[in-house]
Parts: sequence; structure tokens; C-alpha cells
Amino acid sequence: MFKVTAQDGLARCGLMVMKNTSSVTTPTPMLYTRRGGCLFLTPDNMDKLRPDAQMVQINAMQFIHLPSPDIIKSIGRSVHHYLGIPSWPVFASNRDPTMAEYFAAKSSSNTAVYANLYTGGTQVTPERYMQAIAALQPDMYVALADEVS
Repeated sequence: MFKVTAQDGLARCGLMVMKNTSSVTTPTPMLYTRRGGCLFLTPDNMDKLRPDAQMVQINAMQFIHLPSPDIIKSIGRSVHHYLGIPSWPVFASNRDPTMAEYFAAKSSSNTAVYANLYTGGTQVTPERYMQAIAALQPDMYVALADEVS
């Protein structure tokens, strides 16, 4: 749920309430992660960044291969616990802003998006992407981009 708490012209501040009853004020910076780990930050140091940073961004595509959705599901808990950050809201995107994941080496099709991951390039179907989302159990996620060529 999103609630507008202040507005000035087209700019607005708000409150996002997550499924686990935590909330995030907006705008807020999200901590960048690579394969789920915050670069150069341990969970105890991440907590020192609050209240400025209130959310962690992961790239769900990086959980297609290693670790796979099956590995995440085998621990019986969400990605929050897998990463050791149970109190942080997690936002799952389908891109890493530091990497060109979708490129013209191979085309996307009507049934899958071609993604260049750390483990190499692969076709990611909506079903495969949603398996990763279901295993990760993020607080919010971005739908798979429709980048059919």
C-alpha cells in the first residue's frame, strides 16, 4: 500500500507499507547489492545507515542460477534470512544497474527475455522469473520486462 504524506506540485512524499507490516518512507535510497550482498557492508554496518537508507535492492535475475530458487527454498525462509538481513525490506528488480544484462547478443522472443548473468547468458521465461520471486519472497518486486525484439 502507498499513502501520500506530502505533496508539492508533482513531487510527493509517501509511505509504503510492506506485507510484513514494515514501512518505508519515500523518497528513500536503496542499498545496492551484487548477488544479494551489499558491497563493503556487513549487516551490522548496514543498520548504521538507517534511517536514511531503509530498503535493500536485489536483482532477482541473479538468483536464477546460483543460488537457484531451489537453494533459496531449501533454507525454508525468505531471501531476508538467506542474506542475514531479516529486518530490512527487500525490493527485487530484474536488472543490475551496473551491468548490461539485456543486450543484442541473442534476441528475446515472445516467450522469454535473454539476460546476461554472472553465470552467462540465458533465456528467462516469465515462469522461471516468478519461480525466483516466489523463492526469494521479497517485499516488493518488478515484473519481468517485456523486451521482445
